[in-house]
Amino acid sequence: MNNNIDDTLVFIAKEFINYTLESTEKWSEAYLRFESEPGARKVEMIYGYDGNGTFYEFNEANDEFTFAIMEPFKHLKELLFKKFEKEFCVCLLKIDSDYNYDFFYEYDDRNKWEISKMNGASGIPNLD
Repeated sequence: MNNNIDDTLVFIAKEFINYTLESTEKWSEAYLRFESEPGARKVEMIYGYDGNGTFYEFNEANDEFTFAIMEPFKHLKELLFKKFEKEFCVCLLKIDSDYNYDFFYEYDDRNKWEISKMNGASGIPNLD
């Protein structure tokens, strides 16, 4: 795997965009949340569609994609640690149907940006 942070970010974004394009016909934005803690990793996704604010969630993500995307995220975490000597516990990737993407990192709160529809939540991570 490439040891360049920017190349790794682009690779992860492309993989998620391609997976989203294959998984659903209509979407305007999608989020992928990677949580990493010692001995465990978790990937969650949610897709928005039709531009009307209605969202649906893929809780049972394709296992093949989930396992494949974990390695690049793990590699990204290692690269960022080498550069900044700080390790994120959660990384959130936001993509849109125009192929734009943004990465967000959390270093302390493992619950940040949880993707959940419990208690009436929309499922959309709050980026504020």
